[in-house]
Amino acid sequence: MMYNSDMAKTGPKPIPWQDRIMRHVSPEPNSGCWLWERSHNGVGYGTLGVGNGKSALVHRLMWELTNGPVPDGMFVCHRCDMPPCCNPDHLFLGTPGDNMRDMHAKGRYVSNSAALTKPACKRGHPFTKENTAIYGGHRVCRECFNARARRWRAAKKAQYSGAPLRAVLQGF
Repeated sequence: MMYNSDMAKTGPKPIPWQDRIMRHVSPEPNSGCWLWERSHNGVGYGTLGVGNGKSALVHRLMWELTNGPVPDGMFVCHRCDMPPCCNPDHLFLGTPGDNMRDMHAKGRYVSNSAALTKPACKRGHPFTKENTAIYGGHRVCRECFNARARRWRAAKKAQYSGAPLRAVLQGF
C-alpha cells in the first residue's frame, strides 16, 4: 500500500461500472440475449459492484446506460424472460402491475394455488375443514401434523426417560 504526502491511500483507480459492464456479457446468437457471465442473485439476475460495497442488477444498469435513469416506482422488465439477459432491446419499463400482467400473459406465474387445489395431502389424507390447519402460513394436514408431533414426543420421552431434569437440560 502506498501513501501520498497527505497519508491518503493511493493505488490503481477502480474501473467504473460503465466501463466494466460489457466485458462480462456473452451474446447468445439464437435468442439475441446478452447473457451476464458473472455474479447472479438468488433468482438468476446478474449483479455488478457499483462502488462503496454496493451492487446493482445488471439489466437495470444497462437500461440506465442506454436510456437514462429508471423513474421511481418503475421496473425494468424483460421481453425475453431471461433474468441474466441485459440486451437493451429486450428491456422495457413497466409498473409492478405491468410486470405481473406480463408474467401472467406469458404463463410464468407460479403460485401456491396448485397446492391449494389438491384434495389430499401427500399421504392421502383428505383436506377437509376438520383435517386442515394453517401452520407457518401453509396449509397442513392435521392428521400428519399430529402424527409427527406424537413421534417427536415419543422420541424425546425415550431419550430422556428416567434421567434427572438437570441431565436432560445439559443436552440442550
